[in-house]
Amino acid sequence: AFCLLSFLCLGIYCGRILPDLGFALPFFLSLVFVAVTIYLTAKLKLSPLYFACQILFFYGLFTVQAILYPALPDHHISKYISGQKVILKAKVNGFTKHYTGRLKIRLNCKKIVIEPDTEIRVTGTVLLTVYGKVSLPKFGDMIRVETKLKPFRNFANPGGFDYINFMKLKQIHAAGYTSARTLFIFPRDKLPLYDRFM
Repeated sequence: AFCLLSFLCLGIYCGRILPDLGFALPFFLSLVFVAVTIYLTAKLKLSPLYFACQILFFYGLFTVQAILYPALPDHHISKYISGQKVILKAKVNGFTKHYTGRLKIRLNCKKIVIEPDTEIRVTGTVLLTVYGKVSLPKFGDMIRVETKLKPFRNFANPGGFDYINFMKLKQIHAAGYTSARTLFIFPRDKLPLYDRFM
């Protein structure tokens, strides 16, 4: 079990430190490598553990690469990160975090209004910071908010915490900032069982 876990962790580590490998070539090479491993395992009568270790290594590698370097659709929220004010309609899909004078809410984006009459369907996840006193949104609430969307940034300190990749691994694609007065919570209809449970 320790050997399997070690190879999975090694794959995750390699996926994090390597640049974007794309998909086609690394996938093809991994298939060739696994095929050779299967052949050698059968030919030399090695333990199936060797094969399992290779599978877990590539699983960790490709999973992390897919999260850090996703192929995003044209209607993804990251296409609208400009620092300009927009109206965002989204669903709360996390638990609100409380800080002094502000809240942080994780949102699944549904629609964005970039002009008075231009409403666009979008996907992606935003971490919204709300300043001031506000009615507490609950998991599953639909909200409308006027916000500025910005990319995450790292501090320039050498060897410092990699906040950009940290948020990528959490699959959060933008940061939003707003005041409490712009936040509107839609009346709750009957929620799905999962939302009620959460």
